[in-house]
Amino acid sequence: MYLSHLLAALTYYSCAGVLQPKNPTVFTSIGLTYHQSGNFNRAIENYNHALGLETIQSKVTSDLLEVAIKEWTIRDVPS
Repeated sequence: MYLSHLLAALTYYSCAGVLQPKNPTVFTSIGLTYHQSGNFNRAIENYNHALGLETIQSKVTSDLLEVAIKEWTIRDVPS
């Protein structure tokens, strides 16, 4: 059920991204949704995109980007 909610959120956020392509909050939200689903590559991509658009929320997005990079690095380290 949780995954289906994330997929629905991605659908809505993607539509918002088409309607508001210069809105950094939309791309931070897309990044966060990918992050929560474990897709760190797409999360990082969207956080970086949001940072390129941002003015006010830069700290929040950069903190989320830092966490995503750490989690991605930890996940991809061979055990």
